[in-house]
Amino acid sequence: MNRLSPRYVFAVVVLVVVAAVAFGSVSAAAPSSAPGATGSVVPVEAATLVCPGLSADALAVQSTLLSAGAAPPASNQTPSGTVAAAKVADTVRIDLLGSALSQKPLAMTTNGGRYVRYLLPTGPARTYVVRATGTLAQGLSAQSVSRSKTGPTRSLAAGQCAAPGGEFWFVGGGATAGRTSTVLLTNVDSAPATVDVTIFGAKGPINAEVGQGVLVAPGKQVVVPVDSLSPGEVATAVHVVARSGRFTASMFDAAAKGLTPGGADWVPQSVSPATTVVVPAITGDPGAVRRLSLVVPGPTDGVVRVGVATTDGVLVPTGLDALVVPSGQLVTIDLKEVANRGPFGLLITSDQPVVAGVRVSRGGGATLPDFAYSTGTAAVAMPLVLSQVGASAITKSTLLITSGSSAEVNVQVTVAPGRGPAFPATTVTVPAGRTVAVRLGPGFASPGSLVVSPLPGSGPFYAGVTVNQDGPRGPLMSTWLFFGTPTGVRLPSVRPDPGLAATAAPTG
Repeated sequence: MNRLSPRYVFAVVVLVVVAAVAFGSVSAAAPSSAPGATGSVVPVEAATLVCPGLSADALAVQSTLLSAGAAPPASNQTPSGTVAAAKVADTVRIDLLGSALSQKPLAMTTNGGRYVRYLLPTGPARTYVVRATGTLAQGLSAQSVSRSKTGPTRSLAAGQCAAPGGEFWFVGGGATAGRTSTVLLTNVDSAPATVDVTIFGAKGPINAEVGQGVLVAPGKQVVVPVDSLSPGEVATAVHVVARSGRFTASMFDAAAKGLTPGGADWVPQSVSPATTVVVPAITGDPGAVRRLSLVVPGPTDGVVRVGVATTDGVLVPTGLDALVVPSGQLVTIDLKEVANRGPFGLLITSDQPVVAGVRVSRGGGATLPDFAYSTGTAAVAMPLVLSQVGASAITKSTLLITSGSSAEVNVQVTVAPGRGPAFPATTVTVPAGRTVAVRLGPGFASPGSLVVSPLPGSGPFYAGVTVNQDGPRGPLMSTWLFFGTPTGVRLPSVRPDPGLAATAAPTG
């Protein structure tokens, strides 16, 4: 296991943290020159992220901190053909859902800072909107993390803030007794959105009437309980798609047995169904239970191969070299055969598009349990940031990087303060088809961010950070994944049409 020097790592703030994730609803600058035949790339100059259902509760000893920002750009990440952007101020601000831009923000970057932080007051759950402009909108990212020491949602829960879009996938949650899984639909646009929510269970897709044609008004949020759509499902996958308009979707999962809390976490957004899926950042803690869920949503059964990228190489568990996944049915597999292999990622291939996710749980019996999710995600293609990730005497944080192909991966890992230059970067090499764990050691007390960047010539990689705490009542755990949007948007090619000019010529 690799280890970063302690002076390059900062102590975790065990509260709800929002960093800027590159998921943003983006606006591009107007090009300064006409697009050429190959198409021009214009930098993103505005982005919006939605962070739903965040709260702080003094009685539950739960506090919430939001922090948002963007990773510093790398010279090798500028797309070819990029044209200059209009001059736009570099800002990041945090507002309540429904607040006008003319109102004073809850928090905002000042004096050229790349990050903004806001400690939430105690009170009911609210939804927050992160907006960025200028270069801070390029690679904007946002995460939330919440720590509750007591109460029905005792847990360490981390989640990514989402951007407006038309389709979302989640693999996680359930609707049995004691499970409370909810889908939060939010609209930050000025036009209404109409949304369909479909649940995939063990017997197939469920299109309950209450989940079809859900109207999400501008500036509003609708909460859809999963048990209202598919009562009794032990595990679920969720597909949310717009009939009209745009929206954001997030999913929260909590468990309890009577008055005994059973953990809680955000279910991360999955990539759309694909024939190749990588699920990174699966913890290797002894005693953890890891369950993989797969769905082939199309009309044809899929034949799926599941490879496990460990620190020593790729292995394929018995029965997972050619697993038949019936169309539309959620298949869940206990990964007990890799229980003692340490941290790993999953390399999944299928002859039909598939979505995949993993639920990891710890504790139970004499101690209270908690759980975390990982899911299929896109390869890291640009510098991406997680804010407030660190370690302390009671908190173990580990960066997990998985190579997703036959190519070796070279990743630059940097710990950067909120202001000023970053600390010297560390290069992490990941052999083909393997997972490398980088333990984050304690010792850096002021707020900072963990940035991962692909180096030139590197193969595709996938990354996340697992966080584990051992307390007197049982473990607390969660996982952040690295997500990102491009720093620029490629415009369609434009070619002259001489015939158009001849048609438009005056005839006299």
